[in-house]
Amino acid sequence: MRLTHYDHARQFLDDWQPVLVANEVANGLLLGITLRVAESPEFYGELPVFIGVADEAGPVAAAIMTPPFNLLVRVELHEKRDVAFELMAGHLAPLFPQLPGVNGEADDSRRFAEIWRGEQLCSAQPVMNLRCFELLEVIDPPKPPGAARLAESLDLELMTDWILLFTGETGASTPATATDERARAKTMAERNLELGNIWLWEDNGAPVAMAACGRTTINGNSINLVYTPAELRRRGYATALVAVLSRDILERGWRFVTLFTDLANPVSNSIYRKIGYRPVADFVELEFRYDQDTPSD
Repeated sequence: MRLTHYDHARQFLDDWQPVLVANEVANGLLLGITLRVAESPEFYGELPVFIGVADEAGPVAAAIMTPPFNLLVRVELHEKRDVAFELMAGHLAPLFPQLPGVNGEADDSRRFAEIWRGEQLCSAQPVMNLRCFELLEVIDPPKPPGAARLAESLDLELMTDWILLFTGETGASTPATATDERARAKTMAERNLELGNIWLWEDNGAPVAMAACGRTTINGNSINLVYTPAELRRRGYATALVAVLSRDILERGWRFVTLFTDLANPVSNSIYRKIGYRPVADFVELEFRYDQDTPSD
């Protein structure tokens, strides 16, 4: 069994794209990030990491990381998973002795964390349990007051505020100062506005919900940044907006739409099913903490 550390996203895709596309929905996060880096190498700032493990029979496991975010793992042959993860952990330990965490399908993420704890004195703390959903056809929900529209440059500061609130509530933010976080949120808002990816639901002339698209794979597009201010929730705004955005994506020629939900939020897991989303795989994100005397779960 051999480990390859790829210098460029396109080299990684040469070996792994056919494997990942074979299960494109479940692999959408890893594949989408890699395709984005292949197109725009500076998109995430710091130099990304791409690793693949294979044997004479073919691909076994892959991992990518866009620092400072967590390692994202994908296993192709589960009977050889432990050996592949041991190779990855041994390779990453001198490069990232304080690896921030791991994300992947639930069993794979937990198993990598166990092996990493054997390499480093740390604990693995759960950040979020996630569910990946796929939509092929939209089921129209009841329509609340208002309508959807594309966000505009005049919405920049509001989008920045809402992205900050979204990342704070979902745990998607990264270790940084408050100033850094706002700058990162503003950059995200600017990029999505420029690409025409952010949509708003507007009621009586005021924005009341947000959703964005944009991380694409070969055949699919994804929705994220779904946010409604707390005082405006449970009125159907976000559900209607996601339905409109999902339909727009399909009408533009994408074969499917994906999104992730937090399993701790029963409302979102319920409403997306009502508009046609179906569960595909469960993911677990774990954070490594290195200030412990002994490793613990």
